[in-house]
Amino acid sequence: MSELQGLNPQERNKLLQAVTDPRDLAIIVLGLRHGFRSSEIADLKVSDLDIDNGWIRVRRGKGSETNDHMIEDGPDALNERTVLLNALSARPADDSGYVFISQKGGKLSRSQVFRIFQQAAKKAGLPPQKRHYHCAKHTGAFSMLKSGASVAEVQKYFGWKSLASVGRYLAVTDETACKAARKMFATAQ
Repeated sequence: MSELQGLNPQERNKLLQAVTDPRDLAIIVLGLRHGFRSSEIADLKVSDLDIDNGWIRVRRGKGSETNDHMIEDGPDALNERTVLLNALSARPADDSGYVFISQKGGKLSRSQVFRIFQQAAKKAGLPPQKRHYHCAKHTGAFSMLKSGASVAEVQKYFGWKSLASVGRYLAVTDETACKAARKMFATAQ
């Protein structure tokens, strides 16, 4: 299996700056924030959004659990509420019920979501191994763990039934293990 590739903060910012279309920006922001797979973002329905109360229903595929996430009011391009409202206001009239629709009408396909991410990543100058939509999920999992989230919290957030799914994102090196031990001993005094 190939090494999992996540975006560092600089790459993430370059990616977000490379996107000008409101729909495409929302697709990428939701992928980064909630770890949607391309098929899951394509299947997102307007009824899954409760923007007024700040919630989004994340319907996972591949046997993972469905859960509800908060819509975050982050900085600039990561402000989900603003990004979603912009995408919905730019959305052409369509009665399919899907949030993200194609230019021909109806929901986007999984491959269209992939291409949107790939084109933005290429425009941002990201390396080829970081130009796939699943990289957004990897970025979210790595970021949560690096910011101190527990393995159980990451498992719940991404809807994984097995802790082994989270284990793929635990990049423990001798250096990080030593830093953790140093921190433990420093606080034990």
